[in-house]
Amino acid sequence: MHSPTPGDVLKALGEVGGVRFTREPASHLQGAALITFKAPRDEDISRYGWIHIGGAGPDSILNALQGCEGRPILTRTIGAMGEQMGEYVLAYALTWLQDTAKREGFQARSDWQKEASLPRYLFDQDVAIIGMGAIGSGVAKMLTPLARSVTGYSRSGRNTEGFGACRRLAEFEGADIVIATLPATRQTDSLLSDPFFGRMNGGLFLNIGRGSVVEEGALQRALGTGKVDRAVLDVFRMEPLPKEHWAWTHPRVAVTPHVSGVTRPVDIAAAFKVKLPLFLEGRLTNEVDREAGYGVR
Repeated sequence: MHSPTPGDVLKALGEVGGVRFTREPASHLQGAALITFKAPRDEDISRYGWIHIGGAGPDSILNALQGCEGRPILTRTIGAMGEQMGEYVLAYALTWLQDTAKREGFQARSDWQKEASLPRYLFDQDVAIIGMGAIGSGVAKMLTPLARSVTGYSRSGRNTEGFGACRRLAEFEGADIVIATLPATRQTDSLLSDPFFGRMNGGLFLNIGRGSVVEEGALQRALGTGKVDRAVLDVFRMEPLPKEHWAWTHPRVAVTPHVSGVTRPVDIAAAFKVKLPLFLEGRLTNEVDREAGYGVR
């Protein structure tokens, strides 16, 4: 088992009949499975029959498996990720709409500024979610009862449950709040660039998917022209974010250290236990499209 918190995951797994858990390399063992976030460097992970990815994003494992045919079966952990990210988005959206920083500034000066402190409301806002996978759907579930509209966008625009409307990304025309939940693939690399941000009209942009999907220079330009009023960035192409990066000190950017969705050991254990009987019976199927580079369920 390779994980940032292997002890916590083992504790959450507890006793599972007929299964031995180890933190040592086990790819040489017949019928071995691996639970991990990233590919370990001390063994050939292509020799496992099954890799259960601790998080929702499969990009690290797929990169390690490039050129490998067939095995292993890949599954992943979703757990409460959609709900977590929905709460993250909700917190920053309300902070923006209520302009809490301005109010705190008035308070610090003992300055009663009622007109300048008036809020905007989420029920008046149109929300666009870029990416309609498990994470995007979870965020949509959180925001749909509160926002005026929630529209999902993907390359295909295929109808997906939980969204008020589903459209192709090519049809994106901006929204008050725009949330990127895209995975890291060859097709999504720098997908959100000048043409994309040029369709916005001063709204809030949040990236909670993968940092590589945003062309950072384009976002910086959009902030400069007012096409984007504020950006909340939880993920970056390079992490940890270098101290000299412009986003740290930009007055209209909030930087968070990849915490919008934190995989809980209990979710990893629960997902693994559900899939384990299927693996032992030879009925487990892939939850990751290795060619496309993202989870299919």
